[in-house]
Amino acid sequence: MKPMPQMPPMTGEKRLEKIVLPNDPELRVRLEAKLAGYKTRIEPERAKAILEGINLDSMIARFITGTTYKIEVLTRLLETGTVDVGALEKEISERDGDIYVAKEFKTACDVINDYCVNRGKNTVGGTGL
Repeated sequence: MKPMPQMPPMTGEKRLEKIVLPNDPELRVRLEAKLAGYKTRIEPERAKAILEGINLDSMIARFITGTTYKIEVLTRLLETGTVDVGALEKEISERDGDIYVAKEFKTACDVINDYCVNRGKNTVGGTGL
């Protein structure tokens, strides 16, 4: 019996380096609407959390931070046409310090990139495009 071939070492997930806005006027309009929607989410959720006594640190780390990162990524994309993910991550992590949540930033980038590449077909949950 032949020995099983060695599996290559797991290298981990490929890191997203750049998000590019396609030259698609309809997609741009939908992304602008998505940005407006993201902006309407933050304050009502913060007020609701305060009223309901929800731990704001937990809420900020999950909902508010994730939405804020989506706003920042999408704003940069619509303003410049591309997002250098590493540069924006460095900028935000330096600004936010110990409240920076790398996982939420990565998710925000993946979602916005999927909107650009696949019109959100691979995005799970959320409201879609």
